[in-house]
Amino acid sequence: MNARAGGDSHIAKKIIFCFNYETGSVAPIFSTSHLEHFLNIIQETPWLPIHYDALSLGEKYETLTEELLKAKESSQVTKPWEITYFCRFLYETYTPPKIITEAQRKKLREKALMEQRQQFAKFISLLNELKVKGKISAEQWRAYSEQWQKNQENRQTLIDKLRQLE
Repeated sequence: MNARAGGDSHIAKKIIFCFNYETGSVAPIFSTSHLEHFLNIIQETPWLPIHYDALSLGEKYETLTEELLKAKESSQVTKPWEITYFCRFLYETYTPPKIITEAQRKKLREKALMEQRQQFAKFISLLNELKVKGKISAEQWRAYSEQWQKNQENRQTLIDKLRQLE
């Protein structure tokens, strides 16, 4: 999602951090979901405001940042830490789960589909090669092709069996 569509604008947050670094009022964590993740781990008491879901993304980010900074300051261990060190500690110790966007999910599906097509093309090429060599009949070619389509989990076994015929 981009900033114009109301997305989680990382560039704007980075600029704000750079200009406000010395105030100690911002943290170099630019993902709202990462802030939520870290707070869920380090906060011992509930931290969500009552109307959290009604807040805009910017208001959520501001609230989350304030809560994270309060948590940092409340710990005798982390209080003296510089903010970038604290955030590095969070990322290295409590790495957020990877959240896949719809665009990334679409790319992964397309990649998987392309790989399946390539595997099928290699399989058909193997069948054609065996047919040309007279190792399998047209009827066997169709039967092996159907097996490929129906039994995805046994495809490698089928390929191995056919390679023995070469």
